[in-house]
Amino acid sequence: MTYVGTVRANKKEVPGEMKDVSSREEGSSAFLFTDNMIQVSYVATSSKKKKNVLLLSSMHTLPSLGNSGKPEVIEFYNSTKGGVDALDQMCAIYSYGRSTQRWPMCIFYGMINIGGINVWVIYSENTTASLNRRKFMQAVAKAFIKPWAQQRLSAPTLPISLRNIMNTVCEITQDCSQKVVTAESRFTPSYCKKCPAKKRRKTRFHCTKCDLAVCLSHCYPLSPDCESQ
Repeated sequence: MTYVGTVRANKKEVPGEMKDVSSREEGSSAFLFTDNMIQVSYVATSSKKKKNVLLLSSMHTLPSLGNSGKPEVIEFYNSTKGGVDALDQMCAIYSYGRSTQRWPMCIFYGMINIGGINVWVIYSENTTASLNRRKFMQAVAKAFIKPWAQQRLSAPTLPISLRNIMNTVCEITQDCSQKVVTAESRFTPSYCKKCPAKKRRKTRFHCTKCDLAVCLSHCYPLSPDCESQ
């Protein structure tokens, strides 16, 4: 792997000869070599003032100039930096990251952001369906949380409000033939409205929609009357 990137002039590792551009002409270049890297100092004009552009490269080994008169290191950097800027912009618009003071989590969130963009690009290039990045991220998130949500929904003690939210967000439809107890049991005992008069079963459970008293034999996600509406 090789590295090509800019360096700030306030770094103490940069020699003073590479920082001082007062006596150098506009468009001039200075090169500094080590065993495996090269540093370039290019004098550019910015707002009628000289600007020192410093780059470090482990890819280039010769002080060669391009067709524009700029060092080859700068021309290579200019031809590829657009991808980095576009990636940073996409990460800033839609990010998986959260505020944290733990630096390993910052690296992890960065990896997730880059991986999410790469997956979206691969998906867009290999399918004819038009799906923007925001909807793609939502689809990926639902695909991850849906199996976990289905597992939690099997718990009979899950609160009704949380169960309804999970069903709505994850778009999970429950089979009413499975007699899952999802009615609330905070009521005083009363007779079940769905049992025949001979049985006269008492229950504390009420339907979360029509508020009818139903015994455990009739505890569906909704009462039969509400389910048929």
